[in-house]
Amino acid sequence: MDRLYIDKIVKQYFESENYYMKKGSSGMNNTTKFLVIDSEEFILRIYESHNDKEKVNYEHTVLKALGERSLSFNIPKPKVNLNGSTIGISSDGKLVSMAKKIKGNNPRLEAVEQFYSLGSVVGEITRELGEVNIEKNPIYSPCYELEKSYPKCPLNKVIEFCLNPPKDFNEEKNKLFDLSSYFIKFKECIPELRNLPHQLIHGDINASNVLEDENNNISAVLDFEFVARDLRVMDLAICLSEAISNKNSDEFKFKCMKGFIEGYKKNINLTVDEIKAVPKLIMLRRLDVIIHFLVRYNDGISNSFMSATKILKEQIIKAVTLCKWVSENENKIIKLFI
Repeated sequence: MDRLYIDKIVKQYFESENYYMKKGSSGMNNTTKFLVIDSEEFILRIYESHNDKEKVNYEHTVLKALGERSLSFNIPKPKVNLNGSTIGISSDGKLVSMAKKIKGNNPRLEAVEQFYSLGSVVGEITRELGEVNIEKNPIYSPCYELEKSYPKCPLNKVIEFCLNPPKDFNEEKNKLFDLSSYFIKFKECIPELRNLPHQLIHGDINASNVLEDENNNISAVLDFEFVARDLRVMDLAICLSEAISNKNSDEFKFKCMKGFIEGYKKNINLTVDEIKAVPKLIMLRRLDVIIHFLVRYNDGISNSFMSATKILKEQIIKAVTLCKWVSENENKIIKLFI
């Protein structure tokens, strides 16, 4: 990505051309560039997963509404460009957006105290998003409506991929076979999920989408690309999947999960049915991610540092490992809420 490419984007947002690029990490779905413009730091996001202005507009509408509420943490504030829009277009037709960089670092989430802080923030953002009213209809369907979310890759095709994978995935054959059983079991619980409380949720809270301050407290929530009207408890389930995904002992995993839940409960009281659904939703998070990257694999969409095949292989390993662990520890997870 050359200087001229970035120049054409910067000119849409600034009259000044006095800027330079800094090194920084990029996300799994989109390309992120760190720019210093007239001594101020900005984050440039180049959308790689889609070219849908309506999706980005919805994300920015939610951010604006949420930004008008009193939050104990920071969220991105999309910059309005010289044409009066928060959305720009790159020279190759990709959608872009710009926001001031928020201070902080992505946490490694290795301590119980970090999970407690994360739980408190996730509880707060769940509470606040529950109060936000957006006139526009959500772009994304609830997480359990996988057929609607991924029309190009319905469940029968996902299961077929798992049972008869391409040659590229010969080494993952056994794991994919196990994965097929989790997809089949998931289909059975969809009716009960539809009856749980729904509201706006962030939809993708993980270590790469939050920042912590110098005291290891979560200080910002980023990347609202997948905000949707969904199960109220889903953001909690997404974060618990993060606690389980580390390589620590089971004892430490449960301590981290317990810490998160204690922080979360400061702001949200879940129903009994929501709590019972948590193990299923933790697994659903990984199953959803598999389909997301399977679609990218089928479409030949890689990111700037890893091929679509390699990304999908990594996600398969993560999904099978997590689903097996959750299945074995379902009752213990539910007891953490008592």
